[in-house]
Amino acid sequence: PDSVLGAALLDEFSSGRQVVGEPVRLETGRQVEISLDRILDERAGEGSMGTMVTLRDTESALHLTQELEVSRRLAAIGRLTAGVGHEVKNPINAMVVHLELLRAKLQTGAMGENGDLFRGAQRHVEILSGEMQRLDRVVQTLADFSRPMDLHLREHDIRLVVGQVMELTALEMQEHGVRTEVEAPREAVMVLVDAELMRQGLLNLLLNGMQAMPHGGNLKVIVRREYGFALIEVKDEGEGIPAEVLPRIFELYFTTKPKGSGIGLAMTYRILQLHGGALEVETGGGGRFVTPGTTFTIKLPLIAGMGEPRRIGGEIARKMVERV
Repeated sequence: PDSVLGAALLDEFSSGRQVVGEPVRLETGRQVEISLDRILDERAGEGSMGTMVTLRDTESALHLTQELEVSRRLAAIGRLTAGVGHEVKNPINAMVVHLELLRAKLQTGAMGENGDLFRGAQRHVEILSGEMQRLDRVVQTLADFSRPMDLHLREHDIRLVVGQVMELTALEMQEHGVRTEVEAPREAVMVLVDAELMRQGLLNLLLNGMQAMPHGGNLKVIVRREYGFALIEVKDEGEGIPAEVLPRIFELYFTTKPKGSGIGLAMTYRILQLHGGALEVETGGGGRFVTPGTTFTIKLPLIAGMGEPRRIGGEIARKMVERV
């Protein structure tokens, strides 16, 4: 009775009325709809045989719709970037070559009587060259994003992959005042993945969590099993993601950070899609029952037959996690 859902059900029961699709927001910020159907016993007149309670998870339908929309947009971006990257790359290469030739001539002329004039022109050439290199990196990123990835799938204990990424980021986390904690089962959690891509995707989430806490805080990574899936939760204590921004966070080049690239989350989302997994997010919005911070959850299918815990490599993984 002290929970939001329990209190709502008690109120509806006491009212004695039929309830259809009454929205209730839980402590976690998740929304459900409750329906109460009174089952009357015609033989007993007005007597009631009982009540059927139906709970509908409206968030799941919303998340599915959002995932389909993100997938559609990423597919469209992929088709667009493949053409843009090809068309822009060649002119950039030609411009860089001619800039280098011009720079060499200016350096030769700088030794003459108009040296100051040539040095001023040289500075402009250097700026142009730097900007073209930056544009080249953007185009290369577009090409990389749209190019099909070659997956090298192997059986991996996902705890080891998490441990490696935690070890990789330990020093940077410490410098930013972020305390990390890993919670994982003692038994192996075996998945079929490309370990390098999974490390890249997880690294993006960890750095995202660190950047969400500019004044430091706690970052927790939880590895667990749930209904045939391996779950990796990355929890930070930041201010959360604003509701108006949340639907766009997996879009390529969308970012709210002054120096952000807007590539990390889109790339992680794509990596999980390629593995037949999913990437979900829950974030605090400042409501009464909403937990502060943001939690990104990676969901990967367990290897067939891995529903029950397995201890292969468990001691090695445990030591890796303990060391981190």
